[in-house]
Amino acid sequence: ENWLHLADDRLVLYFNKGRFKDWEVVVTKDISFVCFTGVNGGIINVFPAHLASGESYVKEMKRVRELKSILDVAKHVENPVILMDSNTSDSYEHQYHQNDDQLKETVTTCLSEYGFQVARSSVDTSQCFKMRHAQGAQQNKFGAFMFDTIDKVCVQHGTEHKFVCIPDEIFKKYDIQLLPLLQNWRSNPSLREYLRDACVKLTWGENITLNDTGALDDVLLIRNNMKPKQTVKNVLSQLYPNVDAPSDHPPLIVDLQVQEKF
Repeated sequence: ENWLHLADDRLVLYFNKGRFKDWEVVVTKDISFVCFTGVNGGIINVFPAHLASGESYVKEMKRVRELKSILDVAKHVENPVILMDSNTSDSYEHQYHQNDDQLKETVTTCLSEYGFQVARSSVDTSQCFKMRHAQGAQQNKFGAFMFDTIDKVCVQHGTEHKFVCIPDEIFKKYDIQLLPLLQNWRSNPSLREYLRDACVKLTWGENITLNDTGALDDVLLIRNNMKPKQTVKNVLSQLYPNVDAPSDHPPLIVDLQVQEKF
């Protein structure tokens, strides 16, 4: 078997057992992690994590508390790597600072305080690109446009790393030329609310091709200097998941250079 089930937090860790000589699930202070020993004797400790969800700062403080519990353990082990759905992003944190100019504690500041960093690529295309339609459950989430990098690989400062590209045949991401537009839709509160209102009032369903989006082109595209051939419907047809992107969480592959050879 090539996976381990960490039942305490409903987390599953998949791995290539041919790369390791041994592995052990460790439980300490209510935190579970896996200690892997490479065929050459090197050690790496992997902490799967899934932090609390929600855009409010109250939820961010809960995430910080959860993360600190992990970091209090991770800082004492060899070659720690945290693989987490953080349920937060730079957009969330920017919003917290805008609402209060006093420095706030966030997941990012917490990581830095403990000597950790998020592994980042030069051009970030790892966003969860999704929007809830208006014909299902959880009405409070109807029309919520998300373009946030919430899945993170966290390592200690100084750990060498580089991102590995995901082939399109595995997971086809959005058209990279749309990146500035999508960032604007997410970061501009007025545009994000405009998109939400349209979704709710027109009761959009899960099939974007059947939804009425024509009236949105002027506000969301033309005023953003997009090419005339582009439409809101074409942009939203790339939302995750879709036939070429089977999850709303794109996979991450990061090549880490740890201190010891495996």
